[in-house]
Amino acid sequence: MASVVVSAADVARMRRTAFAGAAVLELKSADEEAEGARRAARRAASEARTARFPNTLAALRKRKLAAREERLAAEEAERVVLDGEEAALRTAERVKVLEAAARAVVDNTDKMKLVRSQVLASYVADTRERQIALAAARRAAGAAGAARGWPSSAMRAARARVAPSRPGICRSLAHGTSSSARP
Repeated sequence: MASVVVSAADVARMRRTAFAGAAVLELKSADEEAEGARRAARRAASEARTARFPNTLAALRKRKLAAREERLAAEEAERVVLDGEEAALRTAERVKVLEAAARAVVDNTDKMKLVRSQVLASYVADTRERQIALAAARRAAGAAGAARGWPSSAMRAARARVAPSRPGICRSLAHGTSSSARP
């Protein structure tokens, strides 16, 4: 780099110019500070006045924000309620599944299979007794009805008196469905 030689007169002139500008800047900054303080005071007074006005843009914006926050809070409260209901439903479903699994485990034991087969055998024996009674009633009603000229409605009435009281029980027992179908 090349060296530059500056005369003493030039250095003195530069110093005078630099310090003179600093004094002017200090005066300008003090005036600007005072003006800034006046502006800030006027702005604060204006904002205090307009804060009471309900129809300004700022007031409308504040109302919109407050309404939005209320709406969001209501939606969140509704979500909390729905989450609680959903948790209760899931818990109930879980309990139901666990009870069904426990019932299935119990139903698949040899002891329960034996009980179920005994109930089924009892039902079959009872059904067979009713069928025999029905056949006897038909024969008796048929012989007596034919001799007396009874219509077939009398035959249906005789059949209803000896019909099983719980039809379909055999099907539910054979498949091992719920315990509510068992006698």
